[in-house]
Amino acid sequence: VSSGDLLYVHFNVTVGASAGSNLTVQVSVVGGPAIPSAVLMIVGSPSTSSNLTCVGTQSLAGLVMRPSELVLCTITALDSSSLPVIAGPADFELPLIAGGTNITQLVQGSSQSTVTFTMLAPPAIGISFTVAGRLASGAPLLQGTVALTVDTFPNLISFTLNLNNTDTAGNDLGALLMLSFRPATPFHGINASSFTPPHAH
Repeated sequence: VSSGDLLYVHFNVTVGASAGSNLTVQVSVVGGPAIPSAVLMIVGSPSTSSNLTCVGTQSLAGLVMRPSELVLCTITALDSSSLPVIAGPADFELPLIAGGTNITQLVQGSSQSTVTFTMLAPPAIGISFTVAGRLASGAPLLQGTVALTVDTFPNLISFTLNLNNTDTAGNDLGALLMLSFRPATPFHGINASSFTPPHAH
């Protein structure tokens, strides 16, 4: 196809079936130099079984975020058998988000099967906000809407570990770990069941 002083040549290429492999296309001009090659990556086909997760980058507390915290969301591309496949940002639409702000564009994640974006959590405590993943076709992910909550977190000031913890009769009661917190304001209290028991190393 010609356009002014330019000539466009169109042709089709059949790629291999191995996702993750590269396809190199090299074109040469008869009697002239080779044109710089193009390297294409063969990717898989993400399905609606793909999974979306979000976590506060400071609190790292699952579905609970600090006010105005930077939230990192990751989409893991899965095929219809829920197995990871190679995919990129073009395989997904930006998720539908209600409540979050400063939403970034999709970018490749830390692996060839993940895509990430960030946003800011709402600034007020007690607010819930939602994220719903979508394929590039607009089809929603089967997991549905992910609900996130904004809450306060106490700050750990110090801790002590007593290995000589005994009762009045001298019986060993095991190690005693005491944590000192600086509460947030307003403070909703500390739920001991939310803490992960410490591990000895």
